[in-house]
Amino acid sequence: MQTRDEDLLKFRLGQNIYAVAHVYQGNTYLQVREYKINPYGNMYPTKTGIAMLSSRFAILHKHLVQITKAAIDVRRGKPDANIDVHLGGGFRVRVSYPHIVVQMRKYYLPDGTKKEQPTKFGITLTFKQWAKLTEAVEKCKALIPAFKDAKPCYEGPDHPADCQECNP
Repeated sequence: MQTRDEDLLKFRLGQNIYAVAHVYQGNTYLQVREYKINPYGNMYPTKTGIAMLSSRFAILHKHLVQITKAAIDVRRGKPDANIDVHLGGGFRVRVSYPHIVVQMRKYYLPDGTKKEQPTKFGITLTFKQWAKLTEAVEKCKALIPAFKDAKPCYEGPDHPADCQECNP
């Protein structure tokens, strides 16, 4: 198990957006994040994006084909091609007509309402960036042990009914 903080794999998705498999405090994450360049020419991650532990990664991997199909259908103008995948902890991947993008974002339920609202935490990917992310996810699954063996938290043997990851 990796304990040192380090980047394991890094994939450029386009513009200044990267998918980075990263170890932080002994946990392996896949981050999808916007990067900027500081005045010294060094690239650094911004707050714009999301970080997924292995259980969220497993859910994303499990739904890659369905999300990609919805993205293709939306691009073709099919208004009923929407998809909404809960990754855990309020984070969702959404494709919805007529928006020709893939949203990876945290949502919350305002008091007294029944409709979730997006937060500022997340990232919007073009379909081209999404296609590159799917390749990055497959490579991470194949090469990184924490992702290779990852399972959604709800597949665990002692999964509680009031799981905060599943029911934020």
